[in-house]
Amino acid sequence: MPRGLPDTLSASSSALHHSDLARTSKRLAIAAAVICLAADGCGGSPTSPVPPPPADIQFTPSGAGANSLSLVQVDATATTLTLSLDSDTVDGLYAIAFDLAFPSALLDLVSITEGNFLSGDGSETTFQFLESADGVLVVGLSLLGPLPGAVGSGTLLTLEFSRIDAGLGAFVFDSSQAFGSGGEERNDIAWAGGTVQVP
Repeated sequence: MPRGLPDTLSASSSALHHSDLARTSKRLAIAAAVICLAADGCGGSPTSPVPPPPADIQFTPSGAGANSLSLVQVDATATTLTLSLDSDTVDGLYAIAFDLAFPSALLDLVSITEGNFLSGDGSETTFQFLESADGVLVVGLSLLGPLPGAVGSGTLLTLEFSRIDAGLGAFVFDSSQAFGSGGEERNDIAWAGGTVQVP
């Protein structure tokens, strides 16, 4: 055997041993880092929990069933509420007039728009409304001309509100009237409001 060969083999073996130790140490360091991050962020401040989203405004209709005019929730978020005044299987409706009290300390009336129940077939209508200072909406909606009146179910009005404050309130109809095409008052038609929970 040539001189010096055992020393060469020993040096080579030592270098390989150190290389294996380095690779092992590196793997251990990576594993420790992964475990540390999975546990508690390596001693750093714990991650704050994400707060839940704010609750939506909730409207609960009082409900009146067939042959009625009632408020129905169309959409709601944490800050907005959209309601519609819908007819339910009504026959020969020509006009409506009513006062609607709403919780003005909780909700602000943003807009009111006419639906298509009376005018859906192209019939001409007249639509008027005003909001009094004490949270009462006064509305009048009527067909024009010698027409038989609308039949069935549909939307008469859509109302949009925005949040002012939290609380529980009510939507209450007062002085509500429905009329047939001959001008007769339709006392057989029921009216239904509802309650609202504003978070």
